[in-house]
Amino acid sequence: MRQPLSSITRCFSTVGLSQALGGAIAAVAIAGLPALALQTIGFQDLTNLAVCVERPVSCNRQFIDPESTGLGEYDEIQYQVSDQSELAGDEIELGFRSILDWAKEVRVVDAQGRQIVALEAEDKDSRLRRTTLKAEYLEGAKLVFVKGRMFGVRRAMYEMPLTEENLAQLLGKRVTFTWVRD
Repeated sequence: MRQPLSSITRCFSTVGLSQALGGAIAAVAIAGLPALALQTIGFQDLTNLAVCVERPVSCNRQFIDPESTGLGEYDEIQYQVSDQSELAGDEIELGFRSILDWAKEVRVVDAQGRQIVALEAEDKDSRLRRTTLKAEYLEGAKLVFVKGRMFGVRRAMYEMPLTEENLAQLLGKRVTFTWVRD
């Protein structure tokens, strides 16, 4: 059912442009038009900071594995796994930061599609955001990497399934993702 133009105009003035556009995009997806598919990625598609030499935030390109498939020609997300003695054996600490202007976010989504937690960064605020997660809630879960677009609209770009193998390797550790190129 189409809304008259006057109700759409009212929508813009009462809820704001970004919310209205987000609602319009959701309405288009519900109406049966094809939605944009997320690219499924794994750790092999990201830059492992363990291969970098003394670069805490941004990895020098010369140290990146040339065989890495990456995330396409525009995006680069780095990760680093470190031991955390204060974590229990069934916990994972998730960290996230961005060194870019536009909004970036990592969401943890459970097997039923419900968002467990989201860590976000905006405006070159490179402070580390972090949260501790119990492994029992992560079975069948995935990480969803989101970036800001024009008018405040955010778009999920990549999803990373948290496999049993990944979870087993991350228990008792911190995994930090840094979005460094967009």
